[in-house]
Amino acid sequence: LPINIPNRGHIVGLPEGAVVEAFTKVGSDRMEPLGLDPIPTHHKALCCHIAAHQRLLVDAAVADDKDLLRQAMLCEPTINDIERASPMFGFYGRLTQLVDSAYSAVGAEQPCAMSSQL
Repeated sequence: LPINIPNRGHIVGLPEGAVVEAFTKVGSDRMEPLGLDPIPTHHKALCCHIAAHQRLLVDAAVADDKDLLRQAMLCEPTINDIERASPMFGFYGRLTQLVDSAYSAVGAEQPCAMSSQL
Protein backbone atom coordinates (compact mmCIF):
# COMPACT_ATOMS: atom_id res chain seq x y z
CA LEU A 1 0.00 0.00 0.00
CA PRO A 2 1.62 3.33 -0.96
CA ILE A 3 1.32 6.23 1.50
CA ASN A 4 2.74 9.76 1.64
CA ILE A 5 5.06 10.26 4.60
CA PRO A 6 7.94 12.51 5.65
CA ASN A 7 11.26 11.12 4.43
CA ARG A 8 13.06 9.53 7.36
CA GLY A 9 15.79 7.77 5.43
CA HIS A 10 13.39 6.09 3.01
CA ILE A 11 15.21 7.77 0.11
CA VAL A 12 18.89 8.28 0.93
CA GLY A 13 20.11 11.67 -0.29
CA LEU A 14 16.67 13.28 -0.26
CA PRO A 15 16.19 15.89 2.48
CA GLU A 16 14.83 14.59 5.77
CA GLY A 17 11.19 15.54 6.11
CA ALA A 18 10.53 15.88 2.37
CA VAL A 19 7.25 14.15 1.56
CA VAL A 20 7.74 10.85 -0.24
CA GLU A 21 5.39 8.17 -1.43
CA ALA A 22 6.54 4.91 0.13
CA PHE A 23 5.19 1.42 -0.01
CA THR A 24 4.02 0.27 3.38
CA LYS A 25 3.68 -3.07 5.07
CA VAL A 26 0.30 -3.10 6.78
CA GLY A 27 -0.14 -5.16 9.93
CA SER A 28 -3.06 -5.65 12.26
CA ASP A 29 -1.91 -2.85 14.57
CA ARG A 30 0.49 -0.66 12.56
CA MET A 31 1.85 0.42 9.21
CA GLU A 32 5.57 0.14 8.50
CA PRO A 33 7.01 2.19 5.60
CA LEU A 34 9.51 0.27 3.50
CA GLY A 35 12.78 1.74 2.23
CA LEU A 36 12.91 2.80 -1.41
CA ASP A 37 16.64 2.69 -2.10
CA PRO A 38 18.35 2.04 -4.34
CA ILE A 39 16.64 4.38 -6.78
CA PRO A 40 18.13 5.02 -10.21
CA THR A 41 20.23 8.20 -10.21
CA HIS A 42 18.00 10.02 -12.71
CA HIS A 43 14.90 9.33 -10.60
CA LYS A 44 16.68 10.44 -7.43
CA ALA A 45 17.75 13.68 -9.16
CA LEU A 46 14.13 14.37 -10.11
CA CYS A 47 12.98 13.64 -6.53
CA CYS A 48 15.60 16.05 -5.14
CA HIS A 49 14.56 18.76 -7.62
CA ILE A 50 10.89 18.37 -6.69
CA ALA A 51 11.68 18.39 -2.95
CA ALA A 52 13.75 21.58 -3.31
CA HIS A 53 10.99 23.23 -5.33
CA GLN A 54 8.34 22.29 -2.78
CA ARG A 55 10.57 23.67 0.02
CA LEU A 56 10.89 26.95 -1.89
CA LEU A 57 7.11 27.18 -2.27
CA VAL A 58 6.57 26.52 1.44
CA ASP A 59 9.25 29.07 2.39
CA ALA A 60 7.57 31.67 0.14
CA ALA A 61 4.18 31.06 1.74
CA VAL A 62 5.49 31.06 5.31
CA ALA A 63 7.54 34.22 4.70
CA ASP A 64 4.59 35.83 2.91
CA ASP A 65 7.07 36.75 0.14
CA LYS A 66 5.69 37.22 -3.37
CA ASP A 67 9.17 37.63 -4.90
CA LEU A 68 10.19 34.26 -3.47
CA LEU A 69 6.94 32.81 -4.82
CA ARG A 70 7.84 34.12 -8.30
CA GLN A 71 11.27 32.50 -7.99
CA ALA A 72 9.65 29.22 -7.00
CA MET A 73 7.27 29.39 -9.93
CA LEU A 74 10.11 30.09 -12.35
CA CYS A 75 11.95 27.00 -11.05
CA GLU A 76 9.01 24.84 -12.04
CA PRO A 77 9.98 23.09 -15.31
CA THR A 78 6.50 23.45 -16.81
CA ILE A 79 6.43 27.21 -16.23
CA ASN A 80 10.06 28.40 -16.55
CA ASP A 81 9.33 31.91 -17.83
CA ILE A 82 7.67 34.99 -16.39
CA GLU A 83 5.06 35.25 -19.17
CA ARG A 84 3.74 31.81 -18.25
CA ALA A 85 3.93 32.53 -14.52
CA SER A 86 2.20 35.94 -14.56
CA PRO A 87 -1.39 34.70 -15.14
CA MET A 88 -0.98 32.34 -12.19
CA PHE A 89 -0.38 35.25 -9.83
CA GLY A 90 -3.79 36.68 -10.68
CA PHE A 91 -5.38 33.27 -10.15
CA TYR A 92 -3.48 32.74 -6.89
CA GLY A 93 -4.53 36.18 -5.66
CA ARG A 94 -8.20 35.51 -6.42
CA LEU A 95 -8.04 32.01 -4.93
CA THR A 96 -6.43 33.14 -1.68
CA GLN A 97 -8.91 36.01 -1.37
CA LEU A 98 -11.74 33.46 -1.64
CA VAL A 99 -10.10 31.29 1.02
CA ASP A 100 -9.60 34.31 3.28
CA SER A 101 -13.24 35.31 2.80
CA ALA A 102 -14.42 31.82 3.68
CA TYR A 103 -12.32 31.82 6.86
CA SER A 104 -13.65 35.27 7.77
CA ALA A 105 -17.21 34.09 7.29
CA VAL A 106 -16.77 31.45 9.99
CA GLY A 107 -14.63 33.65 12.25
CA ALA A 108 -11.39 31.71 11.77
CA GLU A 109 -7.87 33.06 11.30
CA GLN A 110 -7.07 33.87 7.68
CA PRO A 111 -4.26 31.65 6.36
CA CYS A 112 -3.50 33.47 3.10
CA ALA A 113 -2.09 36.88 4.03
CA MET A 114 -0.09 36.99 0.81
CA SER A 115 -3.29 37.47 -1.26
CA SER A 116 -3.36 41.17 -0.46
CA GLN A 117 0.10 41.62 -2.01
CA LEU A 118 -0.60 40.00 -5.40
